[in-house]
Amino acid sequence: MLSRHLYAAAAAVALIAWSGAALAADLRWYSYDPATPQTKKLTGGLTFELDPGMLKMKNKVQRLFSTKGEAVAELKPADGGPISGAALRATIGDAGERTLYAVSPEKHGGALARALCKGQSQAWMAFSPVRRNERLTVHVLALDPEAGNQPFLCATLDYKFRGEWKLPPKRVNRIDDAPVRDPRL
Repeated sequence: MLSRHLYAAAAAVALIAWSGAALAADLRWYSYDPATPQTKKLTGGLTFELDPGMLKMKNKVQRLFSTKGEAVAELKPADGGPISGAALRATIGDAGERTLYAVSPEKHGGALARALCKGQSQAWMAFSPVRRNERLTVHVLALDPEAGNQPFLCATLDYKFRGEWKLPPKRVNRIDDAPVRDPRL
């Protein structure tokens, strides 16, 4: 009986390790060009690192990269935070942009928040569905401390899909087991 439980536990650990490696291999990078003059002025083009998740149905944004410079910002899911549900609807209306992320202040996230929200130290981004070959709308929001921390809209950014970046597959070099780029690419 004990060996059966140990076998099941070992199988579960192996499955978790395998799925983690498989999910890491499925990360995608979608690039977007600005679709409006305001978006071009505020951000230029952006590239998003996406994790399609276990069901591969909904892309989860993890980081954004400026295609003009070397800026990178981490994004964290923010459902249930200070801007959610009714507060989000009251701020952006019934738009389809419902996936909300907090811009992490690390790396260049703080500078991004200040640039998009006129000096605010914290910003949130409400995304339309992130899909290949489709336009993307992002509402940038912040909290107004003078109005009891009510959310307000800083900017609406509109992008057109530019392309998907794919990493070259890696293979193992049998001599030293170090990953090397596939020479066929």
